[in-house]
Amino acid sequence: VFFIYNFVTNFILEPTYQTCFNTTLQRLKLDPRITVRLGNDIVGYGQESPSRVQRQQIPHELYKDANGTEHCRLQFNMRGPGGVAIVNADMSKDSSGSWDYLYLIVDVKSGSSPPQRLNIVSPK
Repeated sequence: VFFIYNFVTNFILEPTYQTCFNTTLQRLKLDPRITVRLGNDIVGYGQESPSRVQRQQIPHELYKDANGTEHCRLQFNMRGPGGVAIVNADMSKDSSGSWDYLYLIVDVKSGSSPPQRLNIVSPK
């Protein structure tokens, strides 16, 4: 039973944090502020580590606010030919079931230029 539950929740039903990660990564791959700094061949991963398992695990927090709204807070890394970045995002589920950003902030280090903070979606 445990094996079947894990298989269904991890491989058939995409976990909430994975949906939020995929949505955020796709959005950032299309953002010209990111592609001009990191390049077009961008990959996203969990933690900066030589361990494949740690790179595959996306640090996240699922919680509900005082109004009962579901939130997903993410922090992950991105890498492209032009540099690296750390992404911080907080998303909330609206009444229609879609995820909206409360904030989306990217700290970019590209080439020899100083690190830059990009507010893709400013905190509300």
